[in-house]
Amino acid sequence: MSTAADIVAAARACLGTPFVHQGRVRGVGLDCLGLMWVAARDAGVPIPDGQGYVRNPNPQRLRAELIARLDPISINEIRAGDLGEFWIYRERLPQHVAVFCDYPGGGLSLLHALYDSHGTVEHRFTEYWRRRLVAAYRFRGLDASK
Repeated sequence: MSTAADIVAAARACLGTPFVHQGRVRGVGLDCLGLMWVAARDAGVPIPDGQGYVRNPNPQRLRAELIARLDPISINEIRAGDLGEFWIYRERLPQHVAVFCDYPGGGLSLLHALYDSHGTVEHRFTEYWRRRLVAAYRFRGLDASK
């Protein structure tokens, strides 16, 4: 059975992948939802893919799609291997997701694909991103004992 550590390892295998809208190929191109889908698939936790969205997704549709595939959790419960839902341009209207990872030395990091970054990146989960976090999710079917 897959673990949260498997999600983190699969997401980290995508580091450096360029941003490509609706991309689904590690090393070639990913967007934030593509990263979620590829990390889950590669970790052995397949979730249905949901392509056909515009570059700036509808916040209500994004939320519904995430709830259909993942288990909502309290923001206070976030741990490595979980997924965060964030707003970027309009406050409280989510349009972005990122995988939480363990940050070396303690705390959490975010691993995500942003179109204005240098590919898929990982960085500390800073106050800037905390203010933009609107919801958190856990992948279904993970072995919780590990």
